[in-house]
Amino acid sequence: MRSLDAPTKSGKIWTRRSVYERLTNIAYTGKTYVFTASDGKIFGKPKEDWIELSDITPAIISQELFESAQKQLKVNFEKSIRNCKREYMLRGHLRCAKCGHAFVGGAMNGKRRYRCLNTMKINAPIERCKSRTWDAEKLETLVWAQIVHYLSDRDLIASELRRQCEDASRLGDI
Repeated sequence: MRSLDAPTKSGKIWTRRSVYERLTNIAYTGKTYVFTASDGKIFGKPKEDWIELSDITPAIISQELFESAQKQLKVNFEKSIRNCKREYMLRGHLRCAKCGHAFVGGAMNGKRRYRCLNTMKINAPIERCKSRTWDAEKLETLVWAQIVHYLSDRDLIASELRRQCEDASRLGDI
């Protein structure tokens, strides 16, 4: 949009923030909803209770692009290191076996630990996950040992490469 010299709605130049606003506001896909608030919270009602007004807002991005942007923004958020004070090798790669939420790294009693996001009161104020925390040093050591084991097995790597080549050639036949 910047290359087309199209201004933002305020007439200013495009910034990361203005692009972010377009990619996170469903109105830019051409959908306008009313009665989405509940108890003073915008979008507090379940989505199935929203009422869509048709032909109110012109679409400037496709629904597919909007959905793709939401998925990528979620991945970016989960893997962000912006607020990380310690290194966590498995950050963004672990999921809770009990509830499916992401595991995050954090310090507890001065030690690095992994825990389910849903165990924190701020994320699940009513019903929290009962999953236990994991010592980061032990878990990372176990995972790293498995990675080294798999990478040192040439036959396993060769057979996996053959399988992936076969899968790719089958996709080409479709």
